[in-house]
Amino acid sequence: MKQCVTRAPPDPLHRVITRDGDEVRIENSTSTERNAGTIPQRRVTADPSAGPAPDGAADARPRVAPRPAAAPATPFFRIPSTGDPTPPAGRIVAMCGWAAALGLVGVFLAIRALVALVGSVPGWYEPVVTADGVVGIALTVAAFLAVHREKLPWYLLSAATATLGVNLIAVLTGP
Repeated sequence: MKQCVTRAPPDPLHRVITRDGDEVRIENSTSTERNAGTIPQRRVTADPSAGPAPDGAADARPRVAPRPAAAPATPFFRIPSTGDPTPPAGRIVAMCGWAAALGLVGVFLAIRALVALVGSVPGWYEPVVTADGVVGIALTVAAFLAVHREKLPWYLLSAATATLGVNLIAVLTGP
């Protein structure tokens, strides 16, 4: 069902608002056209799939404009494909250096935690150190999966560094 509402707003434009299903069109005409007694021409064409127009009017059934196709959302994390542009070399080098530093400190902490586990440790120690290490590794991997994003890899590597700091405190003060 098509409704046509005509309003005379206080501004110099005359607006015709047409509601047809989900579509809302606003057609403007200047005040000179309104004062001249002319009816603004509708800029729509007949839709052949709508069937014959009543009373032979060729333009009685306007065509609903198709909605533009939405661009597919780019996921945050994905493995780059062959068609993706290569990220800047400086970004890759910096990310690899940061990840290598995290890895070296992480290996040191893992060896220290393993030595501590041979002795007597509190009950919270093993699950906290293990879970924190796994989260740090996952954040580092996610940073490399988000390499095509501008800032996200740096946020993820920063979060991985924070988890490594928590792990450092837990390992050095735990047992």
